[in-house]
Order: sequence, then structure tokens, then C-alpha cells
Amino acid sequence: MKTECTADRMEFHGLGRRVVVGRFDGGRISSDGGGLLLREVEQRTQILKRLAVCFTDYRDAGQVEHSVESLIKQRMMGLALGYEDLNDHDRLCHDPLLAVLSDKRDVLGKRRKRDQDKGCALAGKSTLNRLELTSRDADAGSRYKKIVADPRGMDDPSTPAQTVGGRLTARRRSLGGSVKETARRLGVDEGAWASWEAGRDHAWAVPSG
Repeated sequence: MKTECTADRMEFHGLGRRVVVGRFDGGRISSDGGGLLLREVEQRTQILKRLAVCFTDYRDAGQVEHSVESLIKQRMMGLALGYEDLNDHDRLCHDPLLAVLSDKRDVLGKRRKRDQDKGCALAGKSTLNRLELTSRDADAGSRYKKIVADPRGMDDPSTPAQTVGGRLTARRRSLGGSVKETARRLGVDEGAWASWEAGRDHAWAVPSG
């Protein structure tokens, strides 16, 4: 039986001027190559990028080397790859692949400000700890923990007005239309619109008629 040949490299979204490829000829090796597929998903959906907007960063911008967005990507990608413990990141901060997944341009940490940080592209456990455990009443005057989750930027599924269906209902009522009238104006099925408001189906529907 003839053996089928496989490609010797796989190309992914680039990072700045860098080309991101998967190859099988040795060099720096990682067992977390599947993370590149997660990065492809993030490149298309921007879920983590949008999540980063839901935080207020009171740190001194001139001293910041790890943006909130990169911290969130580092933590979430780490979790997805099975690294649940923050202590893991004191080792993972040297991992160039995780640096790529976190969209760090300096993947080898050669341009870090402090000499003791060079070679470590990512944040360690202490910085990530501040991201996760800062209280909501922290501000610029807080000593260490200054990255605050902003509940105003996050949807609370327990609050109807904050769900997709709740927003559709509120908007329809503000315009003074019934479900039937709104569906007719938009050219969609009345039952589909009712389902959207009830939160049962967010998929688009075939126009009625």
C-alpha cells in the first residue's frame, strides 16, 4: 500500500512581521501546538479582545509591559491547554508558543525592560494574580492590585435587560410595536422573533412571505 505524504509545514495567522508556521524538523518543540488552532478561533471571533475591554486598568501606563488583553489571553489560553494553577505560569512565562497565543510580539522576551526579566516574554503568577483577585473598589491609589473588572461592561445573564432577548424586547417596546408588527417590518417570521425575545434561538431566520 502506498504511503500518503503529509505537508511538512502548516501556516497560521502571522504575528506582526513574524510568520507563524508549524513544522516537524526539530528546534524549539512544544506539546501545546493545538493552541495555534485556538488562536485561529480568537483571530476570527475576537472574544478575548472584547473581554479585555471589560476591565479598568489603573496601572502606570509607562511601566506596563503586559496589557490587560495579553494577560487575559495568557491566562485563558493556559486554562484551555490544561494549566489551571497560576504557579504554572512561572514556568510558562518562558514559553514562546504561549507568547504567540497571547499575541506578544517579543516572543523570546529579549526586549524586556529589566535584565532579570529578559528571556521571559510573559507575565508571572504574581501579575496574573492581580488580574484575578483585585477587588472592585480598587483604584489608582491601591498599592498592588489595580486591574478591576468592570461589571458595566459585562452581560449578566440573570438580568433580562442584559440578555440579547431582553434587549430586543426593550427596543421593540420603546418603538411601540408588537411582535407581529416588528417581525413584519423586518421581514422575518413572527415565531422566530418571539423565540429570539424569549432567548430560545439567536440564529437568523428565513424572511417571511
